[in-house]
Amino acid sequence: MIVKKGNRLAIGREVGIAWLLLIVLTGVTSAQMSNPQSVVQSFGGECSGEKHSLSEPLMDVISGWRSGDASGYPCAGNQFCENAFGFDLNRDGNSEYFVRKLCGATGNCTYGIFADRPAKLLGTFTAWFFFVHREPTGWHSISTYTRQGGNQGYIEKYVVKKGQYRRASGRTERFGSDEEPYYLRMGMPNCK
Repeated sequence: MIVKKGNRLAIGREVGIAWLLLIVLTGVTSAQMSNPQSVVQSFGGECSGEKHSLSEPLMDVISGWRSGDASGYPCAGNQFCENAFGFDLNRDGNSEYFVRKLCGATGNCTYGIFADRPAKLLGTFTAWFFFVHREPTGWHSISTYTRQGGNQGYIEKYVVKKGQYRRASGRTERFGSDEEPYYLRMGMPNCK
């Protein structure tokens, strides 16, 4: 609670604790997102992904997602969009899949994150590169790097909330010629 004391405002104990908690949690998120040791896998960029044997129900969900907006599915037939990246995000022994919908001239692509059994969309994001970060329990988090041109990119972190990957934080990164950009610090993908 904020109250007026004389000519100044005073913050009550509850508000002060809430602000402190927010600062601590934001610091942990940013620190973990910038820690290359927490990256267990990197994807994207010029890597095409691999062909996977996806179930018919999942193929139907992906097809519906790809045709669900005005752009349709502009990169049909392109190996970058026909292939996917698989990774077990929730440690249940089954891969979840990162599937491209469309890609722009700068290399940024729109991805969907899909589970196969049951077939469903878990979230979407746009990125040039993306990184799976180890979490102590539950679902792994994902950070993304979206190229904005020149020496600038946008970094976001996604975590699972209520069964969906949702954006938890984001920031713009500008780097000089003597600095290493985020995607290099996190580790480039090993294309297969």
